[in-house]
Amino acid sequence: PEDVVKAAIITTLSPFREPVWLHVVGLGPDALRRDPQRGFARLVESGKENLEWQLLEHESAESFLAWLRKSKHPLGPPMLFGTLWGYEEELRRTVAHAGGANWPQLFAAEPLEQLRRWARPVFEGSMRRSDLVQRLEG
Repeated sequence: PEDVVKAAIITTLSPFREPVWLHVVGLGPDALRRDPQRGFARLVESGKENLEWQLLEHESAESFLAWLRKSKHPLGPPMLFGTLWGYEEELRRTVAHAGGANWPQLFAAEPLEQLRRWARPVFEGSMRRSDLVQRLEG
């Protein structure tokens, strides 16, 4: 939970409007409807201060893995930070099959490693300059 709060702080400070999807796995149907989670969920979904997160609840690790297999990933390959205890290898394989990457920890001690994890490559010709400028300016 502490890393998720740190990620929200970094999102508010970022000049980029990167989409963030937070997957809540196995906490029960009312986990995001009780405080303090309810207040946090309202804040990160509010659109204020660069926070436009999407919160997706999954009832179990199995349902999250099924979603990951079926999802079309409209924003490109999934970049997953975190783990599912007892499902680490299956999670790694599922993300790799979707063309993405999985890191067990959200934050790394080395700043350049952190930048490498959070940055998505932009290949020449994959995005028009005007689209990139519009995305950066929000």
